[in-house]
Amino acid sequence: MSTVDFQDRASSCRWQRNYAVDLIAGHGRIVAEFFDEGVSRRVAWPDRPQASLLLAALADPRVGSTRSS
Repeated sequence: MSTVDFQDRASSCRWQRNYAVDLIAGHGRIVAEFFDEGVSRRVAWPDRPQASLLLAALADPRVGSTRSS
């Protein structure tokens, strides 16, 4: 899906969030947002500042824990 019509930050963020909400509907919830501005989707995730933070968060077993003590 191209973002050619959604190049400004606000509309691009909104488009991506709406897409994510539709994708997870009935399966989960959004707990954090990561947005790489001005970085092509063709750049590998580890080489994109925010995408690499997302990958690190996913690898952290403490992130997303909902257990209470």
